Amino acid sequence: ALHWMQPNHIHMKHIGRLSLLFAVCTLAIVKAIPFPGSEVNGNLQSAQEVVFLLADQPDLSKLVFEPRSESNSVDSRASRRWAVREFLMAHSQTSQQPLIEQLQTTHGSSCRSMWIVNAIICTSVNEEALLTASKLGAKVLNSQASLRRIVPVSVSTDADTSISSSRMAAPNHDVEWNIQQIGADKVWNELGVNGTGVVVATIDGGVNYQHEALVDGYRGTQPDGSFNHDYNWADFAYKEKEPTDTDGHGTNVAGILSGSKGVGVAPGAKWISAKAFNFAGYCDHAWAIAAAQWVMCPTPVGGSSQQENCTLGA
Repeated sequence: ALHWMQPNHIHMKHIGRLSLLFAVCTLAIVKAIPFPGSEVNGNLQSAQEVVFLLADQPDLSKLVFEPRSESNSVDSRASRRWAVREFLMAHSQTSQQPLIEQLQTTHGSSCRSMWIVNAIICTSVNEEALLTASKLGAKVLNSQASLRRIVPVSVSTDADTSISSSRMAAPNHDVEWNIQQIGADKVWNELGVNGTGVVVATIDGGVNYQHEALVDGYRGTQPDGSFNHDYNWADFAYKEKEPTDTDGHGTNVAGILSGSKGVGVAPGAKWISAKAFNFAGYCDHAWAIAAAQWVMCPTPVGGSSQQENCTLGA
């Protein structure tokens, strides 16, 4: 089902060129998630992904950027994303090596390194491998208690009447009431800022990329009307090769972010998206971490970390 692209409340201070800030904040958010304890419930299946979070997390305060060039801000943002990646990757490779060697050589696990947060994701993990990881100071993220989307509870209040009235009284019918409420249309018209030149990203349940308010802003839309999903879409839940939305939530969020036709805050921006939630609103820790890394430095559809391109990140 297609949901309305209208939130109950939106708070915005500025629409600006915040790509690098978003990427760095993504790292902070992933690190700040209150992960569960170090036990893995139930019998481990060989294909089950197990996330090991290392205690030695990088100190981003040690990362120093070259002064930004005002005449070349786009390249500057891209170069900063690359610098963040190289800094985090260097830290991860050094600290992860002993654990990866033990898990793969001694216990036969198959592991891949992550750098957006200092973690490794492994399959074919047995109880002995868990014990080894614990001895080396790694924490196991419990896949049986992973992330779930919070579903709002609908409560009818007097504010509903006020909101309905403000919608009907909106002076500009080409711009949705919520956009007018936060003054985004004034920023477009008076400051000439509408997100043009910026790439934004969502991590959600997918996107209906051919929706009339989203198709033109999708970075994968080509001039001839065809689509190229490489570096523009990734599905960590179902591995779909083109954008899909199983419940409408992600389409709603993408519309609020950058939809055209008066529904989005930054209609001039181009968008990309990572699907990390399944139809039930469930998100495995491995999907969340991989999606955060992809948003900063995306890969082709079905691609590997060796194909990461931070120039194309959000």
